[in-house]
Amino acid sequence: MRFPLLSLLLLAATALAAWSSEDLEIFHLQQDLVREYGPSATFYTFFELEDGEKSTFKQIARQFRKLSQKYHPDKAKRGVSKKKANKRFERLNLINNILKTDKRKRYDYFLDKGFPKYSTAGWIYAKFKPGIVFTIIFLSVLISVAHFVILKIQAGQNRKRIASLIADVKAFAQQQVAGNEMALGEQRKVKHEGLQKTFLVRIDGVFLCDDENENLLERVDPAAIKDPTWRDFLFVRWFAAAWNKVLGGVYKIDLSVKEEKQYEKDNLAAGEEKKKTKKKPTGEKKVLPNGKVIYSKKKN
Repeated sequence: MRFPLLSLLLLAATALAAWSSEDLEIFHLQQDLVREYGPSATFYTFFELEDGEKSTFKQIARQFRKLSQKYHPDKAKRGVSKKKANKRFERLNLINNILKTDKRKRYDYFLDKGFPKYSTAGWIYAKFKPGIVFTIIFLSVLISVAHFVILKIQAGQNRKRIASLIADVKAFAQQQVAGNEMALGEQRKVKHEGLQKTFLVRIDGVFLCDDENENLLERVDPAAIKDPTWRDFLFVRWFAAAWNKVLGGVYKIDLSVKEEKQYEKDNLAAGEEKKKTKKKPTGEKKVLPNGKVIYSKKKN
């Protein structure tokens, strides 16, 4: 399973945007107050609460009733548009819903620690403005970790598939001889119709026959699928590629792991081949009394 790069970037953006819907509502309301009344404006000053954060719920409720009459659209002052009056009254209700519930604790937290600023990247704290270099490095590391996890999952799934394949091939081999157990040294060839591959089943394992030479065998083993290492991190590979392009002439970073396939000959085929290439005996032929034939070496 492979995720496109765009999905990983969206995942990274989601991780950065950790604000809840309640937080965003607070930010927008606070921003509107600051724009209209100045940087010192807060929910408490808007409600005209002299005790500020120490105001009780009873005081908040009393001020809400008072301001509801003051800011009601039907009682808007001359010169104030109906749209502006409706917006102000709506803001009053939204702020009241925050101050009279547990959302107030969240607002007080931002009031104490500071509100984030809005930019094209979303709501971020002005104290921390990630530069382009930091952003690129952070996203590269994040994507690399996600890619590494995917590779690790794939390796585990591939090992399971190979183990299942071995079990299927062995089952086919058993069916060929009516379920009889394999004897020591016995081997059976099985044609896997789904993969269109030939396998050799022996007591010591299952082997894949080479397409060009069926007598050349490659062991089928789940352990051959290795877990990814630090070399497989995308961040490491990107760094190595950049290094080799710039400083490859001085020192080249080689992340490749050379793994040669280990083949072995089919036992029976190897025996037949040995018979074909067996040298003819030389020397004087002698027949012993017991019937055994020997050849004496020629003397120089």
